[in-house]
Amino acid sequence: MADDIIAKDGLSVPSPDTLSYYDTTEPSGEDWTYFQMVEAKRGRTGIHIDSSRLGTSPASFECTDFCPLPGALGSGKKIGAERAEAVRSGGYRAVLSGIGGDEFLGGVPNPSASLGDLIVQFKFVSLARQLMAWSMVKRRPWIHLLWQAAIDILPPSLGQYLTKQAKIEPWIRKDFARRTRLAIRQIDVDEHFGLWLPTRRSYIAGVQTMAGNLAKSRPPAQTLEEARYPYLDQTLIEFILSIPATQMLRPGERRSLMRRSLAGIVPQEILSRRTKQVGDRTPRVTLEKSWGELQNIYQSSLSARLEFIDEDQLLKTISDARAGKSVGVVRVLWTISLEYWLRDLAARGLLDVATAPYLLGPPQKVAMTA
Repeated sequence: MADDIIAKDGLSVPSPDTLSYYDTTEPSGEDWTYFQMVEAKRGRTGIHIDSSRLGTSPASFECTDFCPLPGALGSGKKIGAERAEAVRSGGYRAVLSGIGGDEFLGGVPNPSASLGDLIVQFKFVSLARQLMAWSMVKRRPWIHLLWQAAIDILPPSLGQYLTKQAKIEPWIRKDFARRTRLAIRQIDVDEHFGLWLPTRRSYIAGVQTMAGNLAKSRPPAQTLEEARYPYLDQTLIEFILSIPATQMLRPGERRSLMRRSLAGIVPQEILSRRTKQVGDRTPRVTLEKSWGELQNIYQSSLSARLEFIDEDQLLKTISDARAGKSVGVVRVLWTISLEYWLRDLAARGLLDVATAPYLLGPPQKVAMTA
């Protein structure tokens, strides 16, 4: 898009470079093939970072940099340093991020909200057609799709008992999940601004979630750069909210509107691509290589003393992941990052470990220092 704008407007500005991560060890690791097509069309080779080393790195999960919130893991530090060096040595001042593309342009082909629109609008003929079409694409019975769409219409206080999205992971303490309303938090946000169509509620929930995540993110410490998020541009989001949801997501057409708008600009092989790389193997390899460290950590973890998690259940889940069983690897890594974050706070004197078991008790028993 930048090349197209520069050429049409006759601008005399430096052409941007691309930075691509790739992992040929992943079963779905096809990104290497596709980003080379972009480079070939541009006539400009970009920067390549082999992220498969993340799983082979012997680095500990411990993150030595201060983080105001949990989320960072030391196992990715080498990859982060390589990226920072590429930005620094290239003299780049701004980095354009693709965050928001999947969330707001139909990159995640979930038809529940669109089907929910048809239900609340009483468009039952269109609903029947869409159910049949999505059933063929998803290879799921249409009644399952209808059931999920109906659940999404219900208030979250009821929907939490019926949808898999609200399921609490087995290692999370039930009393902690109940007290923090974790099930509802996993399926909804607090404010919908009066929007009644499920697609619009879904979009605004995405905006709020994205805003919260970015507000809590930690900028790279090794380099000075300005991050920009084209897919989160206010004008673009307002445009998406103003058009019919069927323009964004159609059966068998992930990112439908984006693909149509980029015809003639992006190589056709990419516009017709039907696969998407999902990094599942690398996190499992990382867990395997860190198994001894994790066993030692979760013999007496702060997150267990604070009654957030059940250590035995978490270790069992990690063991299942190492064995190749289907588990929520991303949430496992989130939980691990919480433990290392708590330990870092304690090491810095920001969390009084002696009072940690009572952190859920009366406020006067909490000891925190600024």
